[in-house]
Amino acid sequence: MRKVSFVINISLDGYCDHTLGEPSEELMEYFLAMMDGVDLLFYGRKMYQLMFPYWADVAKDQSGSADENRFAQRLTAIDKVVISRSLDKVADNTRIVRSNPVEELLNLKQQP
Repeated sequence: MRKVSFVINISLDGYCDHTLGEPSEELMEYFLAMMDGVDLLFYGRKMYQLMFPYWADVAKDQSGSADENRFAQRLTAIDKVVISRSLDKVADNTRIVRSNPVEELLNLKQQP
């Protein structure tokens, strides 16, 4: 059975905003370490559209810091599932689930 983890960037006062600054080196190192052994990422449409194509572009042109470039390469290499009824286009290693996200997650969790 797969292990499922929920991860969110949120401040102590409850804000989740990625537009006000760059992640610190420590945060990037934390996420790189956390992604060891991860074989699938599960996104909602809005978060997927926030993360991509930004990180895909960084992975392609290596335009970030050394840690950001490694993070981008790792993130884009992992298979992804996006829950969306409206999204039409996703990366090659990403598939869209249009209904029953809970059932989909439970099925994925049962896989080795």
